Amino acid sequence: MTDADGNEFGPDQKFYFYGTDKSGYINSGMEILLHHDESITILGLPEGTRYKVEETLHPADGYTSIGGPIREGVIIQTTEDQPPAAAEYVNALGVVVPFEFTKVDAVDLAKPLAGARFTMYWWNGAGDPDTDPIPLTGAPAGSGWMPVGKVVSGADGLVDFGKLAKGTYRLIETAAPDGYILPQAQWQVSVIAEFGTLKIENVSTVGVVDNKPPAIAAIPVTDENGVTTYMYKLPNLPMTELPFTGGRQTYWYMLLGAGMICTAAGLGIWYSASGTRKKSGVKKC
Repeated sequence: MTDADGNEFGPDQKFYFYGTDKSGYINSGMEILLHHDESITILGLPEGTRYKVEETLHPADGYTSIGGPIREGVIIQTTEDQPPAAAEYVNALGVVVPFEFTKVDAVDLAKPLAGARFTMYWWNGAGDPDTDPIPLTGAPAGSGWMPVGKVVSGADGLVDFGKLAKGTYRLIETAAPDGYILPQAQWQVSVIAEFGTLKIENVSTVGVVDNKPPAIAAIPVTDENGVTTYMYKLPNLPMTELPFTGGRQTYWYMLLGAGMICTAAGLGIWYSASGTRKKSGVKKC
């Protein structure tokens, strides 16, 4: 953890925490063991504190941190529209599928963009997933949407959410790179099982699209043997550019589809009534 100026908290800076069956004081870099459905609350973190929580699982158990093992954020004042900062984890056992893409300039798809912020949610509610847009400040309590990862695109534009299990997810771009338009739409991503294979499909837009580029650009790449694969990119329009109208700026766009497939020896996903399960792990702040 660091303060608002980026200074690492020293070992003497401790904060009180309480949980289901434990309480005490925590400082930066400390590890805490949590079990299934267990949580802790940390009190007294100053506004502006930057935190990074990493989940460490036991490899022998075979569980995966959905959305990746790291959660990062900044402590800001809680209001009616701004829920408390949280680092939540969902773990899945068995087959998973990788989910990553590259953030790029919509006019020049070879130009990566750094600094785009994304949040991924997993549907944990009753019945079919809803299609209402999730506020940029976070899903309201009881909405059925559980955050499973926040990622910022790096210098290479890569956005890597690690591995996803079977289920429905919502992808939201919460902040665009400087000088680029923030898409008004959100994207619902379904991970399904088919013939022993997990694949990402049924990507649909949620909210206002407003003629912005599609969520995912699938760029076909054919090797010397004639085999075609796809590079997945998510474009943003510069603030000075108009939406695509064709001509030389026309690219082939398609939503996440059969090209993004993860094969496995068998289905083998274990899930409860809600589809996925939390597992014991170590959380490192």
